[in-house]
Amino acid sequence: MTIYTHKWKAHDTIYIQNPAGSVKVCVWPGTEPVAYLYDLIVFPPYRWNGFGDKLLNEAIKQAKEAGCAVIVLWPECEPWVEDWYQRKGFAPNEFYKGFAGEIGWAKKI
Repeated sequence: MTIYTHKWKAHDTIYIQNPAGSVKVCVWPGTEPVAYLYDLIVFPPYRWNGFGDKLLNEAIKQAKEAGCAVIVLWPECEPWVEDWYQRKGFAPNEFYKGFAGEIGWAKKI
C-alpha cells in the first residue's frame, strides 16, 4: 500500500493506493478535526475480494492518526454501495451536508 500526504492551506489530503484501487481522505483541522472520504475505487477485476475493506480500514487508520474522531462520506452510485458502507458502520447524519444539500454518512472512529 502506498500512502502520501499533500498539505494544502486549509486541509491535508491523504492519498492511499494499492494495485487494486485507491481512496482519498481530506482532513479538515479545527477543535474537532473531521475526515472526509472521497473516491474509494476498487477496479472491477479486484472487486468482491476484500480490497475495498483494506482501503477503507487504512483510510480510517490514517484519519485516526490525524486526530479525527469522525469520518464522513457521500455514497454515490449503486444501492449496493450504500449497503456496503452501512455494513461498515456508516449511517446518514444530517449534520454533515454536501454543497447541494445531500446528507452525509458519518462514522465515529
